[in-house]
Amino acid sequence: MKTSFLLRAISHSFWGRLALHALWLHGSWEAVQCAFFYAMGDVALVPGIAIMVGATLADIALTLLLVWIALRLSVQSTRFSLLRAAPPLIGLGGGVAVFIEAVGQEAAHWWRYSAAMPAFQIFEWQIGLFPVLQMAFLPLICLVLTSRRLRVR
Repeated sequence: MKTSFLLRAISHSFWGRLALHALWLHGSWEAVQCAFFYAMGDVALVPGIAIMVGATLADIALTLLLVWIALRLSVQSTRFSLLRAAPPLIGLGGGVAVFIEAVGQEAAHWWRYSAAMPAFQIFEWQIGLFPVLQMAFLPLICLVLTSRRLRVR
């Protein structure tokens, strides 16, 4: 009973629906991205799943934060516009991803890219293209899906 009440409460709120969209979008993205573009051959199954779950939870938290910031920057009075929210959301998401990739992959060595990962260079760092695209566009897609359900224009 409590679980169904909690799920119903989450799915009926804007932030809850946004988090649910982020869960399935980022979870799917991480599953594909980790399988093909990260050098995880030496990681066992259970720790590999734990890494993907942790990455997905971090992506959900970042999506909620990025959308909140973008909405604060783009809402004028009580009017909401996806067109106004999109540029700050894409820019912030891409910028945050570059920072996280630089710290996680280059500075802290938390993960390694496989040879298949398309990358670009910023200063001396190799930054994976797909993680940047993920955080630049999936939060916006989550916002669009959530807003469509609310009939917000």
